[in-house]
Amino acid sequence: MNRVMTLVLSLLLMTAPLATIRAQEDEEINDEIEFAEPAGGEMMGPHGKEMRRRMMRKRLGGERSWRKEREEIEREGPEHRKLKYRKRMIKKRLAKRVKSVEAETLEVIKKNDIDFFRTLKRLRAKNPRQYRFLIKSSAHLLKGARFSDDPSLEKDVVEGVKLEYETRILANKYKKSPKPERDSIRKKLFGKVSKLFELREKGRKAKIQMMEKHLKEMRKKLSDRRAHKKEIVKDRVNELIGEGYRW
Repeated sequence: MNRVMTLVLSLLLMTAPLATIRAQEDEEINDEIEFAEPAGGEMMGPHGKEMRRRMMRKRLGGERSWRKEREEIEREGPEHRKLKYRKRMIKKRLAKRVKSVEAETLEVIKKNDIDFFRTLKRLRAKNPRQYRFLIKSSAHLLKGARFSDDPSLEKDVVEGVKLEYETRILANKYKKSPKPERDSIRKKLFGKVSKLFELREKGRKAKIQMMEKHLKEMRKKLSDRRAHKKEIVKDRVNELIGEGYRW
């Protein structure tokens, strides 16, 4: 009997510190909750107080996991920290570049078509995925238009992106509409696709003209180099053997 009593007392003494620590943590959390509670907190009721306690426990758990992650990073050494820092900086630069391209693209669209600019602004809040797709497409096409000598090509790119968006909207509307309304939607869709075709062909023609111009310049350079073959070869030989004049 004495042995049983001794064993029970030992177990009670072992579990007492854990219970005390947990009680202290709960008291600290409750103290923080009471301190953070605004005036008139009694009006929140038991459910409101319990919700605040849960939020506080979640926050404290997040802080503990953050400390644990930081300790792991410190244990991994300076090289690993440098690598993580570089990755973080690259990510920040990319995010900054994306925002810059977005702002430039929106400025060009605003200059050429204010109605489509307003549509994109509404779409950013309503459908962010579709908004990002349209901005990405516009930025890619406008980048190519900058290399062209035709100033109207920029406006054509904006109109082309707008028509592409409108044709997709009409196509979805056609699929969901009843049969009596489909004929009018089909006519509108045909007209917009026809305009889009003309714009795309104009863009292809401008691209071919730009390529022909570049090819003409390359041919001229090739003929000039062929005419000055001796001088070019002589200069290269002198460079290889370390003779001749240098800047």
